[in-house]
Amino acid sequence: MWDPQIPHLLETIRDTEARGKAAELLFEGIANEVMGRLLVMEDRFSEAVDGEDRQAIVLVADHIRANIDAPLRLEDLAGMAQMGTTKFKRLFKQATGTTTTEFIAAERVDRAKRLLASSELSIDQIAHRCGFARATSFSTMFSQRVGMPPRVFRKLARVAFSDDPVRAIEPC
Repeated sequence: MWDPQIPHLLETIRDTEARGKAAELLFEGIANEVMGRLLVMEDRFSEAVDGEDRQAIVLVADHIRANIDAPLRLEDLAGMAQMGTTKFKRLFKQATGTTTTEFIAAERVDRAKRLLASSELSIDQIAHRCGFARATSFSTMFSQRVGMPPRVFRKLARVAFSDDPVRAIEPC
């Protein structure tokens, strides 16, 4: 099952005002705690779902990531795992700590973040490459999950990852 403390720990990194060695020590400590919690989750995952079913869930998760731009129906995913939908939903949540719908949404937003930060594709093109039929649906979900619209995220990502942040600050 998912450890609800992990997002809070990661938010601590985001919200910290520490700099220099203090920040380095804080980040290292938080990273170690997150890794420890992930290892505990891995142990729980191994115990929660038997080997064959676990492998089926892993294959489905990989399929979702590889086909995030396509329609992903629960019935098809359950069939891929050779399970009924009820069993699939239960085991998927046990194994990943989240529902298939939530997992797909999170993967779509993660892909969108990468594309926004690293490509010149339009918002509409990114929406389609992340499995959204309309850019408005994409923008709404992205804003809800990330806390800012895709255009603002793109601008901030470009500044954050730029070798010359001052030059990167240009209107979108």
